[in-house]
Amino acid sequence: MTLFLYSFPLGLCIRIWDNMLVKGITFLFKVPLAVLRILEQDLLQSDFEEINELFNSLINGCGEGHRLPNAEEIIRLSDAITLSEEKLAALKEIYYKTLDKKPRKLRMIPEIIKEEESEGEDAEQHQSPENRGPIPKKRAHSQAELRLE
Repeated sequence: MTLFLYSFPLGLCIRIWDNMLVKGITFLFKVPLAVLRILEQDLLQSDFEEINELFNSLINGCGEGHRLPNAEEIIRLSDAITLSEEKLAALKEIYYKTLDKKPRKLRMIPEIIKEEESEGEDAEQHQSPENRGPIPKKRAHSQAELRLE
């Protein structure tokens, strides 16, 4: 899990992950909102290059002498943000409407491979033996592999 790892100091990331496990996935949306709220004035007064430098500097640390307060303060501010699962679901629907796409179904890769293999077998039955070519080797797949469609 590398969520926030390249943006925030390790200590803050661990606190975020701990809180996500206790409070649920919505907490992961609250943290960036809290950080944006903390940095709001700096962001509004900066041009693109300064904003890029600001975000790149966040990994250097938090607390005294840094742009971000200490981890406990960020967690406290994140907790103060009201964001429900229903609100996230509504935002997701709005997002998909702007893309003019439907939410993709999450399927297991072995299920997809089985479908592709059965489709391939149907196609092979219609080919002459000399046009079939070598038989491909099957790859072992983990049940944990997932693919979004």
